Amino acid sequence: MKYVNSFELVTRYAELIRKLKSKVDDETIKEINTIMKNLEIYQPMYGKPSVDTTNFKICQIVYFMFAYRNDNSKEIVFSPLGNLLLDHLENKEWVAKIFATMLYNMPFNHPFNKMSPAFNLYPIRIIFKLLSDSRLDYKLYQDEVFYHVFWLKEINEQSYEELVSTLLSFRSTPPEIKYRIFTEKLSIQDTLANALHETSYLFGQLESAGIVLKFDGTNIGTLRQGGFGRKEIPDFISQEELIRHKPTGTRMYKTEWVELNKNIKDLICSLLSAYPYYEKPHDLLNTLGRQDYILHLYNFYPKELLLSLGIRQDRIETIFQLSKNINKYSRNQQEGDCYRFENILADAFNEFDDVDAHAIGGAGNTDIECIYLTINEKFAIEAKSTQTKLGEINAGRLQLHRDKIRAKYTIIVAPYYKPSAEIDIANTQNVMITASSLSNFLYQSTIHNPHNMSYEPLYKIITQSFGTNITSKVNDYVAKCYGIGKTQQ
Repeated sequence: MKYVNSFELVTRYAELIRKLKSKVDDETIKEINTIMKNLEIYQPMYGKPSVDTTNFKICQIVYFMFAYRNDNSKEIVFSPLGNLLLDHLENKEWVAKIFATMLYNMPFNHPFNKMSPAFNLYPIRIIFKLLSDSRLDYKLYQDEVFYHVFWLKEINEQSYEELVSTLLSFRSTPPEIKYRIFTEKLSIQDTLANALHETSYLFGQLESAGIVLKFDGTNIGTLRQGGFGRKEIPDFISQEELIRHKPTGTRMYKTEWVELNKNIKDLICSLLSAYPYYEKPHDLLNTLGRQDYILHLYNFYPKELLLSLGIRQDRIETIFQLSKNINKYSRNQQEGDCYRFENILADAFNEFDDVDAHAIGGAGNTDIECIYLTINEKFAIEAKSTQTKLGEINAGRLQLHRDKIRAKYTIIVAPYYKPSAEIDIANTQNVMITASSLSNFLYQSTIHNPHNMSYEPLYKIITQSFGTNITSKVNDYVAKCYGIGKTQQ
């Protein structure tokens, strides 16, 4: 959060990177520096453009959920909301709502940020929850964030109530007394100065994006940061000795506060109702694994936002919803989800221009019968909706299902797998793929080829990978062909 506090600057860099369609390596960064310098957007501090400085800005694009990095290369892939925001930069109200929704699903710890694994929460959800709380007068003060909120590692309904009580009590303390508390020990002052710096950047980002209104308040005093190099900062030191340690920065403590912009209050309320502030992202990470966890986070595209924007369901929006429902029903959370999963997969494969799919199901049958129309070849899909990792696959039964409809191979789709499942399909005409990987492939294919979405790329991967889990290959294909580094056809 500390590198770019201008939302407009983040979007300028994101827009340029998407336009260049090249790998984010040192050569690309040098090209970006040249373009931004010529536009007088980037002013090098010491006259010479810095690769590191621009790389930090690119990290912000990933951090703020515009795009994710492919683990196996320097390519990045733009998220559904990242694309939607960049496509509507001229509409400030839309931009505020889209960016607020992107931040809403940003987890701590962040998958692309070196952060303590002790964090297990969605930080901006908590900020939005506090800003929507009438007991707090729908506002948050600077000191409440850097002294209390920033130090949360987890949250639940009980600890949230305790937090509100703490903040209300904290508000009754005069800011001058708070300042004495903040500066009582030099080591604590240094820590709080950094947290204050982070808070200032957060408020700046939210304000410049149109998400909050910021009210300046009055200056109370400065917090000193740094000046001791790598040495441990003492709690107390004489004034004479302190003068010899020049601080690396001073941060102004103010009585400033923020409030939600009225244009997004209804959206935030609907998001809080649908996706609770107390959810723990690590629960998903432990279940899905890193790769699918990242896809789940960056493919967040809630219907609450679509309703707020008034977006009609054209083909791209239909795929968004299909992708979301593939992930939802694959986890078998409610009675009947297993059947919904079969139907939604049939709908999804019918979005390919060259596939005809029909849900069959029932004892002794494959779940979905498909025909790849280009070569008039049948294949089967088995929809494995499960709350836990799929640990066993009966390859012999799948062979009987294929024989019944004369299908050449079977695609097994499940939310997650145990390694033993891959052993079960070795040397067979089956492939496995996770639901989130498939849904991401469908979304990216539609975004880049909305009028000609072909099954051919998936077909090539499948026919070269029988008896294996193709999830990683499909994810790599998406990064190579649809991300930054996209090969022009």
